[in-house]
Amino acid sequence: MSTPIIPDDFPPDLTWVPLAYQSRVDGVGPLYADCIFRADGQAKPMAAVLHGFHCKSRNVTGDAIALARRGLFCVAPDMRGHGLSDWPAHGHDVEHYTRDALAVMDALA
Repeated sequence: MSTPIIPDDFPPDLTWVPLAYQSRVDGVGPLYADCIFRADGQAKPMAAVLHGFHCKSRNVTGDAIALARRGLFCVAPDMRGHGLSDWPAHGHDVEHYTRDALAVMDALA
């Protein structure tokens, strides 16, 4: 599995932190998320920026950057079976995706 790489053209006024975590739903992992927030540390509240099916978190980076510039702490997870996250044989449904997204937000809150 490859390591997340921050793009060279990432805005200097923001901070990008790649995060690896385990699903609390069924132990699937590692799952990955990109956390994007203002470099001055004044990022609140939190917002999940979720990609659609057949995509990955990098497909919503522009949205996360725009929201972070407005002061939100953005979490853009690679949902299970997408991007850098683990590809388990089960759990590819809205219920598991929702629980995984809530789990990463809870872990960061």
